[in-house]
Amino acid sequence: RDYRKKPVRLLEIGIQNGGSLEIWSKYFKHAKSLVGCDINPGCANLRYNDTRIHVVVGDANASDISQQIFKHSAKFDIIIDDGSHRSSDIVKSFALYFPKLVDGGLFIAEDLHCSYWEEFEGGLFDPYASMTFFKHFADIINHEHWGIEKSRADILRGMFAKYGCEAMDVELLAQVHSVE
Repeated sequence: RDYRKKPVRLLEIGIQNGGSLEIWSKYFKHAKSLVGCDINPGCANLRYNDTRIHVVVGDANASDISQQIFKHSAKFDIIIDDGSHRSSDIVKSFALYFPKLVDGGLFIAEDLHCSYWEEFEGGLFDPYASMTFFKHFADIINHEHWGIEKSRADILRGMFAKYGCEAMDVELLAQVHSVE
């Protein structure tokens, strides 16, 4: 609600039939840019009367696709990951797009319950599940209380290596204010 009257730039990964972009355009009447990305080639046929809405078709984590997304907006106020729900994709999306989030922006990962399911690369005790990844952020937020000589980036190093992501900058990780 705090963003409703602002000129937001929103990215939604996973738009299925595109209906959410139309709803976002009505909810965020002052939005500057509403970008949706989906791997389904059928999304290329989506048409909107609103020139603020842009659809990019392909894997949001692929370099050429992310570059197409960034042509519509270099930074975002809100990023919603409602894509494959696979742990690897969620971690990759976060590593790729969180640095493009403005200070104070929101990164929302949908359907994290899937991280407990093996078929979505997860499980309760899986060290590489997306829920485990976000649990690490509770530790990152409390870095000053660790009492050991490790950086914020150290706790994510194994996960980023597993999924082939570039490590996130320590200063960027220090900007994470909350995990809910």
